[in-house]
Amino acid sequence: SIQQQNSLDFRILRYLPYGSYARKNLGYLLAIQCGAQIIFESDDDNLLEKNDIYLLPKILQPEQLPWIAFHRQRSPFINIYGSFGHPNIWPRGFPIDEIRNVTEDGWHSVRQNQQNTTRAYIQQYLADLDPDVDAI
Repeated sequence: SIQQQNSLDFRILRYLPYGSYARKNLGYLLAIQCGAQIIFESDDDNLLEKNDIYLLPKILQPEQLPWIAFHRQRSPFINIYGSFGHPNIWPRGFPIDEIRNVTEDGWHSVRQNQQNTTRAYIQQYLADLDPDVDAI
């Protein structure tokens, strides 16, 4: 309930409008506070086709993760859909002012992994058929 949410001691509360998708961040923070090691989040109308989600280890070798999304100098945000040929579609909640932001050399955000090790703290999976996306 809103009353329970307002009783939480998170500074982010004052920035989260009522009725906003952004309020899910309270759930993330509460899960972390309660000791969650993994947080799996999905929309209310997306179902798994199989019950076999593969979680990558937090530190990977190049052969485990041959392609990576990387932090760009112009922006910390990555629109993975742009790398699949859909630059005018983005994941729900993506900052709209970052949509057309590409790297200095004109690339989007995915390249072949050249690093000795890669840290994969956030893993996102693609949805088939009816994903929740935003578009221009």
